[in-house]
Amino acid sequence: MLTFDKLCMGCMNDNGGEATCPICGYVADTPNPEGAMPVKTRIHGRYILGKATEINGEGITYIGWDNDTSTIVNIREFFPVPLSKRNDDLSVGIVEGNEYFYNAALLDFIELGKNLREISIPAIPQVCDIIECNSTAYIITKSIAGITLREFLLRNGSTLSWEQARPLFMPFLSALISLHSKGIIHGGISPETIVVGRDGKLRLTGFAISQLRKSSSPINSQIFPGYAAIEQYESTEQGITEATDVYGFAATLFRVLMGSTLPEANERITDDKMSIPSKIAQSLPQSVLVCLADALQILYENRTKTMEDFKLDIAPAIDSTAGFVVDKAQAKDKNAEKSITKKETSKAKKDTSARKYAIIAASITAGIFLIIALIFWLIIGKPFAKDPQTETPSSSSSIISEVESSSVPASTGEKLLTVPDFTALNLSFEEISNEYPDFKYVVLGKKYSSKSAGIVVAQDIKVGSQVKRDTTIYLTVSLGPETLTVPELKGKTRDEAILELYKKGFLYHNIYEVPIEDSSVDFNCIVKTDPAVGSTINPEATLKIYYSNVQKTPDTPAGTTGNTTNNQGNTNR
Repeated sequence: MLTFDKLCMGCMNDNGGEATCPICGYVADTPNPEGAMPVKTRIHGRYILGKATEINGEGITYIGWDNDTSTIVNIREFFPVPLSKRNDDLSVGIVEGNEYFYNAALLDFIELGKNLREISIPAIPQVCDIIECNSTAYIITKSIAGITLREFLLRNGSTLSWEQARPLFMPFLSALISLHSKGIIHGGISPETIVVGRDGKLRLTGFAISQLRKSSSPINSQIFPGYAAIEQYESTEQGITEATDVYGFAATLFRVLMGSTLPEANERITDDKMSIPSKIAQSLPQSVLVCLADALQILYENRTKTMEDFKLDIAPAIDSTAGFVVDKAQAKDKNAEKSITKKETSKAKKDTSARKYAIIAASITAGIFLIIALIFWLIIGKPFAKDPQTETPSSSSSIISEVESSSVPASTGEKLLTVPDFTALNLSFEEISNEYPDFKYVVLGKKYSSKSAGIVVAQDIKVGSQVKRDTTIYLTVSLGPETLTVPELKGKTRDEAILELYKKGFLYHNIYEVPIEDSSVDFNCIVKTDPAVGSTINPEATLKIYYSNVQKTPDTPAGTTGNTTNNQGNTNR
């Protein structure tokens, strides 16, 4: 049985009572920083405080141990600087003259904990307990096993491609939408507060009261340069809103895709530079670039306001098989409304990006054209003629009728364009969008084929047809082969294995990671797969990857079992 004496106060694992922990390297009896509670302090008789892992203007976070459940937890103590001080009895005292600010912030801290406890979103820490004692409050959350996104990027070449980032960030985006629907704003989204879990999923940490996220706050603020919005720097009435999180999320995605951090918002307001390497820009879907440009607008009034709007803007670049489906008709209607709105307000925006203006102008043209087509249809009182050769299933007939209406030759002498055979080009949807900008494109559907995932395999308008510029062409995209071969993953780290599987077309939500006591490979590396290497399976079939949870020590002989982590059990991706 695990005893208190065997717990490492640095990682809360059983280290056998060693003076220097062989798991995390923590040296026993190392004191916490001045002002923090001493190591091994008990809270409410249930929780044991370990090493202080983070200190900021709102308080102190400790790694902790829950005696009742025998699990690792995080303990967040409200200790606002410079409003508070540590008394001799370890309670928190208020610096004279700051009683009002302290008590107001304490109420906000407790309210935040209660709100987080009432919601169940896998991408945020689960609040287990809220304790009020020592003239302050403590929020207890379950520990998350993983590394920060910043560290993850450093270990994986500093950047991710859109194909790699998409399955990580899109479920996370949906979680943020759910969080905002509960009225909770984070205000500090950055690679430092996003954790890549051992299951490969992103989780948001670092929740704090809004006072911590404003530079004009009475407590020492914590804002992340390059990821904080302009309203976080200014002493204005503009509070921390969803648009603040939109900026932080977009800036984080920008860092992941581009490999560089944006200048601070208060610097961008006088010198707005968003450097995007041409090679990277050419590899990104056009909708991603436009979406980031809108979400990273410096002025609040010009920025994308909600995560729902961000989701709608980036929808054309999202693979529906990744669990992020947007209704096409709804998206088209909303996009038309947004394009008109942008036209009406474009004079008020001072955007230095010529590329963005060109893209927005094209979107406006498309929106106006659809409205004109609709009015024409209402006046004539009958549907446009269809070409039997472009007939599609009834579920898509209303969409196709609009497409074909735009294909009717103009009687004004307008120059017509010839529709290429997109299926013979072996190009992706994004590549076609970039290389043939005279047309508009929408993904109508996806199907398995002999071509690689993402390659266009069908089009709704017949090859050689004469159509007007900006005609919308609906494309069908390949899901890749109907069967995939399980690759050799033994010895690769879990992160390396997951990324390789993503690249080969395996679906995000069908990959399961299973810990196993096996010291034939290094800790956290792949031991085997099920089905075995070389097996052929459908991309939608379950694939289990078994990884070693044996933490080797210097005296652990090869082929034997050493100390194991506390993170046991299957994890569904």
